[in-house]
Amino acid sequence: MQENAIRESNLVRSFFGQLAKTPIKSDAEAQDILLEAFPPREDTSKYYPRQLKDEKAETIKAYNEKQEEVRGSIFELFSGAGTAITPDYWGMLNSTTEYFCHYQPSKKPIAESVMFGARQKNSMNMVKVLAERAK
Repeated sequence: MQENAIRESNLVRSFFGQLAKTPIKSDAEAQDILLEAFPPREDTSKYYPRQLKDEKAETIKAYNEKQEEVRGSIFELFSGAGTAITPDYWGMLNSTTEYFCHYQPSKKPIAESVMFGARQKNSMNMVKVLAERAK
């Protein structure tokens, strides 16, 4: 069991090291990463029955506005408003987790969401994007 723990620890350390070695060279690249991790939904309301079209279009519009707010807030942290953010994939991951753990509004305590809920899922979206790009 200890060997497995050591192996897992080394994998995580290696992954984070790779993120720290991969620079983000421009704001456009940072925006592209954010768009990939938090994409907007396509407006599919035209495929719904007439009675549901407007409601579906509003739902998609609200979702896309929220995604834009998430991307903008993370980019703001990445661009200098965050805590000790570096201009690399490690910094992008840190600005993402900083946003979801400390800045995203919540009506309830966020600890459970950070560990098991939507905030964890959103942070993992960024981890997946960065892992794929860092290969």
